[in-house]
Amino acid sequence: MNVEPGPESSYTADAVITGGTFFGTVIQGRYITVNLQPQLQPARTGLPRRSPTFVGREAEATALLGLWAADEESEGPVPVAMITGMPGVGKTELAIQCARRALERGYFPGGVLYADLFGYDEASRLTADAVLYGFLRALQVPPEHIVGDRQFLSALYFSILDRYAAEGKRLLVILDNASSPDQVRPLLPPDERTGFLVTSRNTMAVLDAQLIELNTLKPSDAVELVDRSVRHSRPSDGRVQADADSASTIVRLAGYLPLALRIVAAVLIREPGLPLGDFEAEFAEEHRRLDELQVDDRDVRAAFHLSYRRLSAAQARLFRLLSLNPGNDLSSESAAQLDDAANDQTRRTLRDLLDAHLVMVTAGAAERWSMHDLLRLFAAEQPEEPGERDAARVRLLEHYLDRARDLDRTMRGAPTAESSFEDRTQALTWADAEHSNLVSAGAMSIASGERRYAVELALVLAVYLTTTHRLKDAIDVGAQAAAVADDALVKARIINNLGIAYFRHGDDAAAARAYRDAADVFQSLDAARLYGIALNGLGQALRNLRRFDEAIDAFRQAIGVFESLGIAQLVAAGLNGLGTVLRARGEIPKALEVHEREMRILVEIGDEAGQSLALNSLGQLMVRAGRFEQAAEYHRRDLELNERLGDDLGQARARSNLGIALRDLGDAAAAAACHRQAAEVLGSLGDRRSEAVALDDLGLDLMAAGQPAEAADMHRRAAEFHGSVGDKFKQAGALDNLGTALSAAGRYAEAADAHRQDWEVSRSLGEAEDAASAATAMAVALEAAGLPHDAMRAYQAAADLYRELGDAVKEEAMLAQVRRLGGDGS
Repeated sequence: MNVEPGPESSYTADAVITGGTFFGTVIQGRYITVNLQPQLQPARTGLPRRSPTFVGREAEATALLGLWAADEESEGPVPVAMITGMPGVGKTELAIQCARRALERGYFPGGVLYADLFGYDEASRLTADAVLYGFLRALQVPPEHIVGDRQFLSALYFSILDRYAAEGKRLLVILDNASSPDQVRPLLPPDERTGFLVTSRNTMAVLDAQLIELNTLKPSDAVELVDRSVRHSRPSDGRVQADADSASTIVRLAGYLPLALRIVAAVLIREPGLPLGDFEAEFAEEHRRLDELQVDDRDVRAAFHLSYRRLSAAQARLFRLLSLNPGNDLSSESAAQLDDAANDQTRRTLRDLLDAHLVMVTAGAAERWSMHDLLRLFAAEQPEEPGERDAARVRLLEHYLDRARDLDRTMRGAPTAESSFEDRTQALTWADAEHSNLVSAGAMSIASGERRYAVELALVLAVYLTTTHRLKDAIDVGAQAAAVADDALVKARIINNLGIAYFRHGDDAAAARAYRDAADVFQSLDAARLYGIALNGLGQALRNLRRFDEAIDAFRQAIGVFESLGIAQLVAAGLNGLGTVLRARGEIPKALEVHEREMRILVEIGDEAGQSLALNSLGQLMVRAGRFEQAAEYHRRDLELNERLGDDLGQARARSNLGIALRDLGDAAAAAACHRQAAEVLGSLGDRRSEAVALDDLGLDLMAAGQPAEAADMHRRAAEFHGSVGDKFKQAGALDNLGTALSAAGRYAEAADAHRQDWEVSRSLGEAEDAASAATAMAVALEAAGLPHDAMRAYQAAADLYRELGDAVKEEAMLAQVRRLGGDGS
């Protein structure tokens, strides 16, 4: 079945449902298989257990469930719902209780997706991108497909939610503890059939949500909560009912806040012999002390103090140290490093803290632990033993660094016998779970004066972060490490890695700056191999910036360095880059000579992966020379080689370039098939730059096949991507193609706008001839759209540009059009 995109989306979701399995595309040409489960399981999607002692929120629960029930009956749009209230008031528990009841009543047959955003804990706060990754894994999207930018991943996520809803299995999405709309909006589905619930301390008017506002509990409900909590664990314990006056005072001192009340109940459960009157007196004294100190949130802090004072020395110590973890949760193994104890001993202590309601088990993960942000702040404020926190911080950083080293070696295909990981899959699973800790550990180490950890973490995380396309994290981690690195060689290595991240992100200007800075340092330190590698990267960035003379110089210098070192494989890499620049400059014979030399070297050393790149370059060169049959043959050989090597990226590249040769040979259908398949794989691998190029080529195939409307969709997507990363040359080309396709489809006003954008981009690049061509095409489209006055002005703009270029013939041709439309044509 075909599903048309919404008015604000440029994506399509073409899907067929058979036997409970969803085969769908999110971006045309990209096919992804996702198992459509009958219902998402809470263990996979992260929905926490509900409390068995929930009281006092029936009115709010009824209101929220009523929203969902009404929508279930009417099949109308599901409103966004938001639970708001002060810290500790029970927003999360209400959300969980209502979600469980909604599942039981069949309001959301597909299940629930839940994420705690940690919005009010600066160290642990999750971005929308991080949540998106977790949701896609919960939805059974294979990890290899969860790469690319937010635009693609959001489209994939929205498409899956929409398919669940279309099959009568709509989902409920819960975002807990959101602090800003930026955490929420990218995850808000446009289908209006998926349930969406947010909890926050803030009212976010921009979400246009229906609000459920929570206040503190009524006094009677607060007493009932404590009583039910105690009786749940100790059914015969009647202290709360037997001493109503003390109970009333205790809940008042706790501010009627559920968080504080549950901690009070935990104290009573752990001390069954403690008279309620004695506890009241102790609580009142703690409250007075905090009042004298003018402490904010004294109601809840008084409860924290009472519970904390009852911990054993070992329990209190671990509680304090848990606040050091830089991310949003940590494993039992990491906690043991903080604790400087055996894993089993630390697990027992963690369970004691869990019983005291001072830590939580991370939803969906049995061996990971987290803290309420108020408790984390409280733990960080408690007095420590001399040097306690500093020593624990170093142990934790050493632990993360040691594992990250193993991760790096595994990612590079060179694990040691003592590695923590059996294989790449296990390493990636660990890294994904620890992602927030790994990327935050560097900042923590810098803040504490232990900057060497930030520096080494940046080095050993670079391959993981770039390979998994977490490029923003790669840039952030690298930049902060480069700013504090003392060793010049190490700093240059980090900057060179930044160049790689910028290049893959599509920011060629930033990549060129980073590569040049790294190269200068490597040269000054006589680090010849690294110098050559940085020069080679610089050449690639300069080539994409169309600074061809500088790119040629960089590649030739790199080749000279590699030749002096006798590293044939790197000599070939430099020759490949040099050949691509010569081809771009139209120096076909020179480029052919360079690539043939490259191929001879690669055959001699038996480097098949390198031979693939050489075949690719030779094929592109033959297209440029108009020798299309020979080009197709090179690309077929390249495709066969990559199929044998099992290289998905290489196969996609070969198919994309084979498609160009086939189109030039007149086989538009075969060309389109190549480009569709190439775009699919490139997108799934996160190579958005190459995917956009393939989509632009697919548009040309569709034009050649007489499908201009479909072609326009491809060109628009390509233009939008190239524009988003600042690649103005490719953006201008895609806009030109878009305008041509729209005109062929009879959509002249849209075509004129595309050519106008092309004209503006070309002028900004100083490409006067391209700008003149765009102005001419804009004028033709405007005239076809019935706008002669606007067309006349566009012809005049083209004439002015041709005058600047000294092309009198074309200038006069444009002025003739101006006169034809009623202008003076001077």
